[in-house]
Amino acid sequence: MKNGGFKDEIRIYNNLGIIYKRSGNLEAAKSNYDIALNIDKNSFFPNYNMGVLKAHQKDNELNPKTNNLSNIEECLMYFENALRIAREQKEEVYEINVLVNMALIYERTIEYDKAICCLE
Repeated sequence: MKNGGFKDEIRIYNNLGIIYKRSGNLEAAKSNYDIALNIDKNSFFPNYNMGVLKAHQKDNELNPKTNNLSNIEECLMYFENALRIAREQKEEVYEINVLVNMALIYERTIEYDKAICCLE
């Protein structure tokens, strides 16, 4: 990677994001997911993983870079993107994973009807 041969490889940045998240460096994780999404905003895994990252951040924390959307709103936005992509690519397993995660978010925000809708 030092030679820059993989600078447009989404999988590299997505996997770096995963490793940084697991190591507790959430800013570096976000940065790498952002790079992957800048390369291709219609890539499933960076959208899904950014949703997971946002889901684990504080609910009431506001992000000034996204017009003050809460992390929950951002999380759902990334999950909705991932869901759209999974459906377009007819990836049922990915679709189920996204819907389960969305249901958990809706349950956490006491939006039980939406949570149920995700799972039915």
